Order: sequence, then structure tokens, then C-alpha cells
Amino acid sequence: MLAGRFTPSIGHVGIDIANGSIKMLQVCQSQGSLTVVGVGEVDMSSGDDYKSNTAHLSDRIKSAFANGRFTSRKCVVCLPPSDIQLNSLYLPGALAEEAIAKAVMIEAVKRFGFDPDKMKIDYICTGAIREESDGRQEILVVAAPHSRINYWLEQVIAAGLKPIAVEPSFSAIARVMSRGSRREDDGPDVRAVVDFASSTTTVMALRGNHIALCKRITSVGQQFDRAVADYLKLDITAAHNLRAARINASAENYDPHPSVDPETDRGVYEAIRPLLSDVVKQIMLCLSSYGSSFRGKSIQRIILTGTEAYEPGLCEALAQGSNLPVMFDEPALGLQSLAKQIRTLSKHQASPATAWASAIGLSLRGLIAKRFNMPNVFARWWGKAA
Repeated sequence: MLAGRFTPSIGHVGIDIANGSIKMLQVCQSQGSLTVVGVGEVDMSSGDDYKSNTAHLSDRIKSAFANGRFTSRKCVVCLPPSDIQLNSLYLPGALAEEAIAKAVMIEAVKRFGFDPDKMKIDYICTGAIREESDGRQEILVVAAPHSRINYWLEQVIAAGLKPIAVEPSFSAIARVMSRGSRREDDGPDVRAVVDFASSTTTVMALRGNHIALCKRITSVGQQFDRAVADYLKLDITAAHNLRAARINASAENYDPHPSVDPETDRGVYEAIRPLLSDVVKQIMLCLSSYGSSFRGKSIQRIILTGTEAYEPGLCEALAQGSNLPVMFDEPALGLQSLAKQIRTLSKHQASPATAWASAIGLSLRGLIAKRFNMPNVFARWWGKAA
């Protein structure tokens, strides 16, 4: 009976498809600790040839898989945030699950214009209650076009992998951020998670392992790229690469940033400084929404994740604006330890640990799905090969 508890379990290959790269990761869990089994990355930032040459993209995924030391072809796929639509609606709190599912489909068509014949539509009950709406509960509607789902699955299948599930990045991140979450005497562990991805910024509140809030705000990455390009008179690609160099240096705790001269570094900061306060305000509005919907224990801390999380000055501005501890990792998560393993196994300069959170969560899906009541969003994959 005890042997199973100490036998290492290997997760599926997590494939995190973002706007600019595809991150592939497989983890092993043993006695509560995670180790990296395989890692691969496909850079899609240079040119758009993958959009017109799908064979080229599947070949690159196949190559990354072959060179990544993966031990299984089974995978969980995360669609790009730009392919996922999030909308909230409020339904009577007394509805049964079957009635909620039916109402969501009706409202998705009527209010959001979704076509159920062309889109996969799912939902999450956040548990948030809007008092001014007669006690109605919030339902987070999650949708994606079948055409986009099929497109990405076809690339993965052509590369020789076997998708078993598709899900949005926020649920994968919630899964990894719920590792080690424990219920305390005064209620569930409550924390905010802000995912600064390259094309979207998502704010979540987690109560234990439950997603209590999930909202998108202005994209930090794209907004900051444009600001730096305008301020320093650069093209958008050069501005993005300059910011990436500063972010990677910040993640490694270097000071000053070795690959950026002091004058340019100061110019980048001046370009984004007016935007930092606006980002903090948007995040605080989201967290205020949580506070008005849930009584009892408030948010205790904020965890930053995503490719843009280490933007210099961002953590400090959010800590000052929220009066809460702001961090990139926790002992129970062990992201920094995994990042070191990723750098060791990767043949390229690995991104910061926060950039791999979604891929880690995808790989964890099969390992902790039974232990954690995570949302069953896009639980089964579908498409031509289904």
C-alpha cells in the first residue's frame, strides 16, 4: 500500500503554445518533489512562416521532441491565449449543474455571439456572488474556435505526439500554483496569481485549489514593447529583444543588467514607468472585485508568473500599490529549482522559471487531477483524429 506513495510518477508532456514560442516540458513527481524529465522549445518569434507552412512547424515540434529526452508521446496541449475567449455571466445561485450547462450555452449564443457549431464552449463556477444581482453566481465562460483547436492539434499529431487533453493556460497555471496548498484553521489559503504572458495579462484569485476569479487586463508585454519602441525610436522587434534581455538579467538577479548599457537601460525604464502605475491599478481593481464577492479571508499574497513577470520595477510597483507580499515562487512550488534543471537540460538559453509555469501545470495534469479538484475545462481533446 505504501509503495505507490514513494514510486516516482511521470507526467505527460506539457505543450504550452504561446504567441512567439512553444514550450514543451515533462516532469516527474516523487515524494512530493518535482524533477524535469524532458524539455524542448520552438521559437516562433522570427517570421510567420509557420502560419503558411504547417509542415515546417510540425517538423520543428518533432525535432524539439526528439532532442528533449521525453519518455512519452502522450501530451496535454495549451492553446495560445489569443485563441481563448473569456467572458463572465451571472446565473441564479440555486441552479443545478445540468441547468447551468444549458443556461451557459443559451447565454453564450445570445450575449456573446458564440456559435456552438463552430466553437468549443465550457465554463467554470467561480463561486463569486454579486450581491446587487439578487445573489446570482458568477460563471466564467471559456470558448475557443474548433478551427484553431484543430489547427494546433494537427501540428502536434503530425509531429508524432498523442494529445489527450486541451486546456487554457490559466487552468494549467492554477494547477501548479495549487501544489502544497493547504486549508488553514481560518479558511482556505487565498492568494492572487498574475500571469504576465507575452500577449495577455491574466489576474486570478485562488482559494485553496479553486479558481475564484479570472480576469484579463491590458497586455503588459505588447504595451511595454510599443512604449519602448516609441521612446527609443526602435522597431518593435528590437524593442522586444531589448526588454527580453533586461527581463532575463533580472530573473538571474544581475545588477546592473549586463547586456544593456546603463543609458539604454534607463531609457527603457523611463519609457515604461508611466505604464507601471496603470497596470497596478488594473490589477488592484480585479482584486477589489474579489473582495466584494467573497467574505472572510482576504488575499494574503501575490505570485507573479509568465514571460514578462521579471520586468524590472514591476514587482516593486505592485508590492507598493497592494501592500501585500509579492513573489515569484514559494517553497511548495519549487519553480526556481525546476528552472535550474531546465537550463541544464536545454541546449538554448532558457527563459525565466515563471515562463514555464503553464507547461509545468500541463505536465502535472495526469499526476494530480485526482487529488485536486481543478476545473475540467476542455477536458477531452477533439478534432479530426478524435
